[in-house]
Amino acid sequence: LTRANPAKTIGMAHRKGSLGVGADGDVTVYNINPQQLDANNYEALL
Repeated sequence: LTRANPAKTIGMAHRKGSLGVGADGDVTVYNINPQQLDANNYEALL
């Protein structure tokens, strides 16, 4: 997923908002057990 428009808005389109050579890569890894997840517990989802 890319977010080019917000990156353009803040002047960071050359490094953010796209997948390509020279762009920054931001990765988030979640280890979630869906059987233990309560969809009503918003603090646990964040």
